[in-house]
Amino acid sequence: MIKPFPKPSIIPRPHLRLPVRKRMTAILGFNCSDGVLMMADTEESTSLYTKSEADKLARFICPYGTVVTGGSGDAHLIDCATQELSEFFRETPPPHVDIKTKLNEFAQTFFRDTTGQYSGFATELVPSLAMLIAINFNQHTWLFRWTHNRVLLIPSGAHTSVGAGDAQVHPMLRDVRFLMPPSCDGMLLYGTRIMLQAKRMVQGVGGKTEAIALHNGARTHFYGSKNMRLVEELVSEIEDFNTGLAYAYVSGSLELEDNAAEAVILDVPNDFRRFRDRYRQLVGDPRLLNSQMSTDRQ
Repeated sequence: MIKPFPKPSIIPRPHLRLPVRKRMTAILGFNCSDGVLMMADTEESTSLYTKSEADKLARFICPYGTVVTGGSGDAHLIDCATQELSEFFRETPPPHVDIKTKLNEFAQTFFRDTTGQYSGFATELVPSLAMLIAINFNQHTWLFRWTHNRVLLIPSGAHTSVGAGDAQVHPMLRDVRFLMPPSCDGMLLYGTRIMLQAKRMVQGVGGKTEAIALHNGARTHFYGSKNMRLVEELVSEIEDFNTGLAYAYVSGSLELEDNAAEAVILDVPNDFRRFRDRYRQLVGDPRLLNSQMSTDRQ
């Protein structure tokens, strides 16, 4: 007797979402002596296997100040949050209470109307959002970190980040906390080093680097992607100098005769000055900077 063929096993098909644009990014925020510096990479994941580039920092002006934002997570949700934040600040009169209270009210409403609708869904199906917000009014600039339905004020002298590289970036941000914070131009060098490290270590962080300084006087400075590339090259040279000379000399592995090695060490102050002069030229020379992109709010 011929037995019937076995029935094919039924393999359940996984429930897959349509591809969405995800900003698996690194957004950095620094409290500086003259304002807030925000930095971001430009890589955007369009699917599991493809990627693109996108501007992740946004700036808009409201009746009583200037706002700069940078978001990580679902790209459409970030764009909606940025748009609604712009409308919120344009419609809200100058606050007589803590600005953090106003932002928390906005965050709770936005969360309830968007992400809150996914209550009970699997985590991978819920769109996510995290954002840094720099706000300038009354000749001062504040830095906030928005995750879920709460907004956190970042105290003066402290720094923060959101995005895929948050865990790797956090200890590096602690290393650049100073008793007297540098200016936005000075902090840019430290931020560039951190961003380069994030690009090397974190999947989904890459592309170009963009940076915006929001000064206490409401002036906004865009450093420009071309100049940021030159700053990144300078930082890489400084890192190579530190590894190839400082560590080599201290460890005794500098392959030079004693007299030659001492001559190289004696020239180190000049090397430092050359690095410093190149950096000052990059952040201060109007021929290199996109000066037409720097705006002053009258």
